[in-house]
Amino acid sequence: MKLHKIIDVILGSVATPESRKDPGQARMTLLMLIIFLFGISIILLTHKTTAQEKNQQAYDVACEVIDVATLKECIKRAKNKEYDLIKIMKIIEWRSKDDCEIDLSGVEKAIKIYGITNTDTGFKRTGNFDYSLFTIKNSKDIFIGSFLIDDTSEGGCTSSCPPAFVIENSTNISVDQLNTKSVKSIALFVKDASSITIKDSVFTDSSSAALVFSADGTNSITNNTFTHNHKDALYEACRGICTGAQVQILPSTKNIRIEKPKSWDGLWRMV
Repeated sequence: MKLHKIIDVILGSVATPESRKDPGQARMTLLMLIIFLFGISIILLTHKTTAQEKNQQAYDVACEVIDVATLKECIKRAKNKEYDLIKIMKIIEWRSKDDCEIDLSGVEKAIKIYGITNTDTGFKRTGNFDYSLFTIKNSKDIFIGSFLIDDTSEGGCTSSCPPAFVIENSTNISVDQLNTKSVKSIALFVKDASSITIKDSVFTDSSSAALVFSADGTNSITNNTFTHNHKDALYEACRGICTGAQVQILPSTKNIRIEKPKSWDGLWRMV
């Protein structure tokens, strides 16, 4: 049906007796009404899109960490789903578990914790090492990377030191461009996890293994550098013949892809 016929039908149903005397004026009035309604719909649609964009922009803004207090606050707000990005702005120092223990257990939303570089931003522990710096348990969709874990200062643990970084019973966790130095125990311990990616990271001078790994799903360890890890037992105590390795892949691991590893002054071990 042609447009003027459609307009005539609409006019026939809504026109007043006066408007029927001048069909041309009635068509013009209806056309203006259609243009007006079209304009209103465009404004409403634009407003809705703008609101969505503003919400997304707010969601994409990182919570910035400059000290222990802001780190605690950012972790709390991320777990409350107020932020999905946490940005480490400098080297954060603390001396005990009470200062900050980064617990990302039970997280079911995507969270990214990252630094500006893995040499000038991150975490430096001093004095006491009786706690894990990062703990990710029963969580999913977390990205960690581009920062430093520096344990080079003097200090120790009351008994055996726990791993600096623990991923347990968690799915789809990525560790990218992490840099660890002189961790007092295992640098990164992955246990009973699934779909874990570790790439472009550097592990140096850990007292025990740099990486102990147990996971199923699709897992990837790619382009990482391991230098002089498991140093206490393997090098100092046993002069290179102790049981131990820079990387230990445990028997429960399934579907793992290892590419371009760089290993210096140490061994890999499948146990």
